[in-house]
Amino acid sequence: MTRQQLMDRCLEVVGDATLTTQASEWLDNILLEIDGLGYWRFTEATDTIATTNGADDYTQPTLYSKGLIITPGVSTKPLTQTSLQALLACRSDARTGTPEQFALFNSKVYVYPKPVTSFLPVLQCFFYKEITLPTDSTTDLSTLVGMKKKWHKYLLDGMIAQGLKHIDDERQDGAQGLWDQDKVLMMADNEEYRSPRETEKSPRTEVIKPQEA
Repeated sequence: MTRQQLMDRCLEVVGDATLTTQASEWLDNILLEIDGLGYWRFTEATDTIATTNGADDYTQPTLYSKGLIITPGVSTKPLTQTSLQALLACRSDARTGTPEQFALFNSKVYVYPKPVTSFLPVLQCFFYKEITLPTDSTTDLSTLVGMKKKWHKYLLDGMIAQGLKHIDDERQDGAQGLWDQDKVLMMADNEEYRSPRETEKSPRTEVIKPQEA
């Protein structure tokens, strides 16, 4: 479905076709809520960072949002992510060579050891970008956002839940319960909804529970 189709169907259920501005906000709100739930396949992205002699901090990838993994070249072992404090403590030994650790701070990637001539790999970055909020009203969301077509119905349920809450309709509790169930289904259908560093923890589907009938 397109952004316009979702808005039209939502307002048809809500019962007030004049709430077009609000319906647009409801869709954005739902997409941002989904983005905050986990790590989605349709937000996967890659980039590279070219290291330079004597430089040990670099601007993070432009599209980076969360879940950063860095390797010092192709088919190499990933760098270990640590805190900036721990990384700066390691730098006291002035060690140089191919980076083995990295830390994120203030939109920069700090690495250790310090790259120098003969040890200047191109860092391969794998991460998740922010979900795209569509502004085009006529292009299908599967193209604009990358979201599976079968999930568009879930988006509509979420928009309706927000719309009924906005007008304080008696149907709002049931609509919210349906939207909560939809989120569980989406996460179960997406194998990357967890952080790569959370693979040994309980799935997030255990966190979001549908409302009891």
